[in-house]
Amino acid sequence: MRGHSNPTTSAPRPRAVFFIRSQNYGEEYPVTIPKPPQISVGGKTTSLGDHDLEGDAARTFDLATINRQGVHAKLNFPAQDYAPFFQIITTCSWQECVSMLR
Repeated sequence: MRGHSNPTTSAPRPRAVFFIRSQNYGEEYPVTIPKPPQISVGGKTTSLGDHDLEGDAARTFDLATINRQGVHAKLNFPAQDYAPFFQIITTCSWQECVSMLR
């Protein structure tokens, strides 16, 4: 199919992790800069902080999603990866969760 990446050569991009292109005129190719992960709750979008690595941003999004939707939420990584954090993340308020993740 035209315009689609080959699933055997590229890994799927984690949910809620987006990349933007910078306009560096001195470079031959544009540099990809990660955009901070964001999550929408009740119609309000909240930034979850800056992360250097795509995987770190995806894990932050997963923890915020667990806080909002519980342990059965659709995640980027297996839920077992977050087992040590379930007790803390599921019992804190949304403001406390965002504060911890930033």
